[in-house]
Amino acid sequence: MEAQAMLGCHKRDLRPIYDQAVALTRQTGIRHNVDHIVPLRHPLVCGLHVPANLQVLTAEQNRLKHNSFTPLMTCNF
Repeated sequence: MEAQAMLGCHKRDLRPIYDQAVALTRQTGIRHNVDHIVPLRHPLVCGLHVPANLQVLTAEQNRLKHNSFTPLMTCNF
């Protein structure tokens, strides 16, 4: 992970969302991933690895989203 992508965030702040993905996988039997709402690397933007930019998706939803970004996306920033 690049240093600027971790700026202002501690690993302990990220743990709950990763724990949520693991819990949902166990509860549903469907694999879940943590996704960056605004991608870390994209020609138009550079998202951050911070809790407000993370969401839990099924692995299939994450695969379909891939590295996409729509400027009209909303975030909790």
